Parts: sequence; C-alpha cells; structure tokens
Amino acid sequence: MSVPIDTALLEALYAMNRTAAQRSNADFARLSAQSRPRQAPVAQPQAPPATQPTLPFVDYYHPSVELREPVMFNGAADNVEPFLRDVEVHFRLQRAALVTDADRVGFFSMYLGSGTPESWFNAVTRQHPILLADWPSLKADFLRRFQSTNLVAKYTRKLEALWQDGPAADFANLFQEYLTYVEWSEQVKIWEFDRRLRPDLRRLLVNDPRPPTLEEWIPLVVEADNRLRELETELEPTAGSDRDLEHSPSPSRSSTPSQRPESPPPSFPLDDNLDPNSQSSKPPSDFLPLPTPPLPNFHAFRPRTASPPSYRPTFAEFPELPEPSPISEPGPNDPVPMDVDALRARRY
Repeated sequence: MSVPIDTALLEALYAMNRTAAQRSNADFARLSAQSRPRQAPVAQPQAPPATQPTLPFVDYYHPSVELREPVMFNGAADNVEPFLRDVEVHFRLQRAALVTDADRVGFFSMYLGSGTPESWFNAVTRQHPILLADWPSLKADFLRRFQSTNLVAKYTRKLEALWQDGPAADFANLFQEYLTYVEWSEQVKIWEFDRRLRPDLRRLLVNDPRPPTLEEWIPLVVEADNRLRELETELEPTAGSDRDLEHSPSPSRSSTPSQRPESPPPSFPLDDNLDPNSQSSKPPSDFLPLPTPPLPNFHAFRPRTASPPSYRPTFAEFPELPEPSPISEPGPNDPVPMDVDALRARRY
C-alpha cells in the first residue's frame, strides 16, 4: 500500500535544514577566529600630504617699499576724486599700520593743504570731534564741502567739448572718466562716442554692428584705430616716392633739346587769287608750324674798340658868342644850345 508524500512538508524540512547548516558554518567560523592568536596591526606608511603653493601675504607696510605720497589737496573741486583715490590706496597698502579710523583720519589730515582745506579740518576738530574717529562720516563731510554740487552740468560740458585728436585709447579713457557723473543710456553713450571719433575712423566702422554696451564697443574701436594708424605709417614712404616721381623730369622731357625728326616742309600752291578763307588755302589740321629760330646776337660780333671821348664845345672856340654866367640865368641875347649847334655846323 503506497503512502502519499506531502511535497510541501518536504520543502519546509529542507529549508529548515539549510538554514541550520548555514548557522552552524557561521558559528564555526566565529569560533575559529576567536581561537586563532591575534596579530598586532601593521601600520601602513602614509603618503605625505600634498602641499599647495601659497603666495606670500604681507599684512604690513615694509619700509623698503617706496610709495608715491598723495598730492597735497589745495581745495580745487577737480582734485577731490584723485586725492581721495590716492589716500585710500595708502589705506589698503598700509592696512597694518592704519588699523583704526582714527589712524586713517590722521593720515588723511597730513595731506590737506594750507588755506581752505586746513581751515575746514580745524573747524571739524573743534565742532565735530566725533568725526575724527569715523572715517566714512568724515569723508562724506569732506565731499559735501569741496566737491562741486553741479557735477552733471560740469562734466556734460566737458563731454561736449571732447573730440578725438589722438589715439582712440586716450580718447576713450577721457570719455569714460567724464561719464562717471553723467547718467546716459548705453545707446546714447555709444552714439555720443561715435560722433566724436575721427572721420576716417568713423568711415571704417560704419558697417560694424554695435554691441549693447559701451564697454564692449571701446576695445573694437581701439583695435580699428590701431590698424588704421599702422596702415597710414606703411603708406607714408609710398606716398613720398609717388610725389617724387611726379616731380621728377621724364625721359622725354630732359634738359637737352630734343631732336625733331627731319621732314620736308609742306608745300602750298602759291596763288594770289585764292581766297584766304577757302579750304584750299588753309594748312592741314595736322600741320605743326616750325619753331621760330632765335635772332642772332649782333652785339657779340661787334669789335670792341675804345669809344671816342664825348666832344663838348667850349665858348672859347666861338669868340663871337658871349659866355653866359654860370650863376645868372641866360639873358635874351645869350646863346642857347641850338645856336651853338648851328654855329658848329657852319664852322665844320
């Protein structure tokens, strides 16, 4: 009699045995590791850390470094911005020495010229001593006192009077400096910049597309101006040689007289009855008249003889005529030159 086999029961028993076998293997491996003598860990040599090159940072003013001192401020409105720029450059370069605002104010006061600037600082010292320890507030008061209040009108007039008369780089620097106080759009800046360029440079750039900003347009203009100047420099010797060729005598126009080819003279009918206005009496259109020969210099062939002395008749040769007085005027009976000539002709 056959007994039915429960397949599910067999699979469950097989899975249980496999799990038990895996657990037994893991326990055996753990026990084996615990029974094995422990070895001290070997220290692996470590590579030295990569050092990155660092720039030396000097946070102090070295006495061997010579700095250009700021120019003494004389109170002019045009010198306010350059003076403050020089002073603040010293603040950055000497940041270890000029640590506090009081140090910066003291350095700033050393370069105030006599007159209005010095009087202003003395008034601040007496009336607002708190500003001596507050550099931003002192700077704002300095600008209110000495900077021009109408900078827009001032620099607009400077821009209107500015035209390119040298390299485009120099012109662009001045143009950008004056634009600091003028509020123009980028399109207006580019248009005003272009119309003040040299005419030949404007013709060269007429077809170039304009970028959206003046900062992008200026390098292109400077490069075009440099190319144009290089071309002018290269063409200068060529232009000079062309001028020399124009003024130099041609071979056909030499200083020696040219030899005209000998040709028989034209013959015309000698008829006195011909009408001078008729076509037959006129020379042909291609007839070239012969040049008139120069007249001979007869004086060159005249023998050079001593000229006879000029004859001057004296009144001693003509006793019949009274001699006139050299002082008094001739009277009515005194001889005149014509009478003398007539007597001389009868005598000879």
